[in-house]
Amino acid sequence: MVQKARNNCTVNALSVAAGIGYERADEIADGAGRKPGRGIKSAKVIEHAKRYGVHLDKMRLGPRTVQRFIREYPTGNYYARKRGHAFAIVNGVCVDPNVGPMVRIVDVWRLREAA
Repeated sequence: MVQKARNNCTVNALSVAAGIGYERADEIADGAGRKPGRGIKSAKVIEHAKRYGVHLDKMRLGPRTVQRFIREYPTGNYYARKRGHAFAIVNGVCVDPNVGPMVRIVDVWRLREAA
């Protein structure tokens, strides 16, 4: 569930992409050094999430829009980043009302399925 708070897009994206509760994602971000009401680098949170058993693998992709990404990767859970904002894409749906189909994705990580 997406929470409305100041500068918490990283927490929301991690919560939705990893399928964990908001409180757990907030705990992970805080452990990575996030201060209340402040943003934090996505890579720092994703690296720290491994300690909690949440593994996201960075995908090596060229530039693409959200629309193109969804067309090419219609299934799976993804943590994506555009300049200055993080969001989740789950099974072909961008779970952020502020991110349109023509937004350019800068980085994307895929949730590693449990073995």
